[in-house]
Amino acid sequence: MTAPCQLGTPILAASEWACPAVFCVLFAGLVAIAIFVTNQRLEQKGQVFEKLESMGFHVIASPTDVQKFDAYSMLGRPLTDGLHGVTWIARGRVSGLQTFVIQHVVCMKHHGRRGASLITRMFAATSCPAGWPRLELTEMNLGDELLGLVGVRRTEHPSGSSEFGKRWRVSCDDPDFANLVLSARVTDLALSLPGNSGVLIGGGHIVVSLKEYVRPDEAVRLASLPAEFLSLLSPEVSVYQSPIRA
Repeated sequence: MTAPCQLGTPILAASEWACPAVFCVLFAGLVAIAIFVTNQRLEQKGQVFEKLESMGFHVIASPTDVQKFDAYSMLGRPLTDGLHGVTWIARGRVSGLQTFVIQHVVCMKHHGRRGASLITRMFAATSCPAGWPRLELTEMNLGDELLGLVGVRRTEHPSGSSEFGKRWRVSCDDPDFANLVLSARVTDLALSLPGNSGVLIGGGHIVVSLKEYVRPDEAVRLASLPAEFLSLLSPEVSVYQSPIRA
């Protein structure tokens, strides 16, 4: 007697081995993508190092804690993970000024769900008189825009540029110093910066930051920015005596 045909059995059997196979293919693809991205990032980092070395910078790919501390102290602000987040340093001179280029990476855990993200920030820093008040430029966010719709501004902008005022929030305890610093040339340079940037002038430091990894040509530009900002400041800034401590 012929056995009854069991329809669907071959399909079910095939699905039993197909699912693991599909999973393996997907996993292998993700691993390949991760390896490719990692290799691309390593190659890009090598090119960044070459560009900085061509400017006369000494690159420290694996800095010691002492070297991290020296670089971190140039930033003039606390960061999450502090000096432990410093991954590499480049030190050199731009227009005669001792300048640091620093990469800082923080692992940010996601609240309420698994996983974490690596946040990379790049900094270029040089020194300025410690007696200068601190002036910080931070980019406007959604909260600033919403407040602006109802006529509320978190800060007044000494600059007469409406474009500058729309992009940058100015933080400075000394309005006279802010007026001196934010000349047309300085605000134009600030407007030329890429998105996700920040600027600190005063308190002994001039720092330009980017919230992303930089490409080789961008690293050269970033390294030159602190000296460029300093060169644009008026002579009155260099002799300014603030009644407010930095």
